[in-house]
Amino acid sequence: MKKFFTHEVKIAVTAVIAAVLLFFGLSFLKGLNAFSSDCIYYARFSDISGLATGSPILANGYKVGTVKDIDYNFNSNSDIIATLSIDKHLQIPQGSRVELVSEMLGGTKLHIVLDRESRKMYSAGDTLRGGASQGVLDQVSEMVPAIENIIPQLDSILHSINKLVGDPSTQGIVHNTEQLTAQLTASADKLNSIMTKINSSLPAMVDDASNTLDEAHNTMSNVASITQKIDEAGLDRMLADLSTTITDARSLMDKIDEGQGTVGALVNDRKLYDNLNTSVESLDKTLKQAEILVRDLKENPKRYVHFSIFGRKN
Repeated sequence: MKKFFTHEVKIAVTAVIAAVLLFFGLSFLKGLNAFSSDCIYYARFSDISGLATGSPILANGYKVGTVKDIDYNFNSNSDIIATLSIDKHLQIPQGSRVELVSEMLGGTKLHIVLDRESRKMYSAGDTLRGGASQGVLDQVSEMVPAIENIIPQLDSILHSINKLVGDPSTQGIVHNTEQLTAQLTASADKLNSIMTKINSSLPAMVDDASNTLDEAHNTMSNVASITQKIDEAGLDRMLADLSTTITDARSLMDKIDEGQGTVGALVNDRKLYDNLNTSVESLDKTLKQAEILVRDLKENPKRYVHFSIFGRKN
């Protein structure tokens, strides 16, 4: 047994194991599974646009397989057959097609566009229609002519903008705009200050208004009370008494005008009035003389009264 595991046998076994590992490693790096039970399909292309062995195959964005092999038909110089290893659980309806999709980084992948209306399915080993899909790069390529036409217009617009920016009047407008913005900011600050003061004094104003309303309510209550008292005191009776008094006063004045009574005779008899006036004037003169006499009596009593212990002189 020891003779069988010689140094040469060990080297040979190691080389075989290394070759097997290398094969499976390369298959794994290419996305191929040597032990998989995937179904094999084929796709025919006129241009594969950089498609390579191991490129992913997607259906509705989900990876369902890889490109196993690519064969170029040198006889016709037109057809390229790609061998597709696809998950056996995927049912591909007849009429579906395989599209080449170019990626942003330069790679290419296959996208199976499933025909949802067909009820018949492809069998393993069938050949699907292949073609190119309009990817992002293709769309950008189509936009290039339009972009080239727009570039001169953009250059003209930029030139106009630079000219406008360099105009002194534009700078003046910008400066005025900055001043206006500063003024608006200052006004906004003042307005905020005013609103703050109003908000701080608003409760006091509300309290004052409430107190004023309470006072007005009390005043109205007092007026109502006074009115009620007047009603209770008999305003109608008071007005009737006042009317009666005015009527009596008018009757008295009428009687005086007619000469009735002492006052009426005094007012209407001119002679009596003159005699009374003369008597009053005489009485006034008499009172003035009496006042002068009394004053002289106080000032010169000896003139009117004489007292002597030894008798009166001759």
